[in-house]
Amino acid sequence: MERGDLALSVRQRYVVVLEGVLARITDITEERRFRNDRVTGHNILWFDLPMRRLATMRRQFPDTGADVVTFVDEQVAVDAAEYLDAASVPVDSCTYQPFDRWVSLLPYQDGLQAVFDSSNERLDRYGQIGRQVVMGEDFV
Repeated sequence: MERGDLALSVRQRYVVVLEGVLARITDITEERRFRNDRVTGHNILWFDLPMRRLATMRRQFPDTGADVVTFVDEQVAVDAAEYLDAASVPVDSCTYQPFDRWVSLLPYQDGLQAVFDSSNERLDRYGQIGRQVVMGEDFV
């Protein structure tokens, strides 16, 4: 609301899924003798070309919001936020979200223009806002 205008202003934004678009995430496991292996952490291998595209989109369209989401765990989101900050790639948020809850809330998010993802199973759940990306390749 500016200058007496009573209409609500909604900022346009897009979401980039971390795993598969910006990075490849692999589990670090601890082998246990009589039980299943236990995941103790994650390796994040960042893709150069999608990172450059995200930085370019942020420079060209500074009024459009950019969010990064991961469905792995909270520590991956913290590590990714630190990396993006160190690489000077400004994003509005970098968060962990449980996938099923996040997808169920998509219809209620104002201003969401696109969700960039490389997983066909997840893309099927996004509806018309889902945008296919080849893992490690450029996106727009």
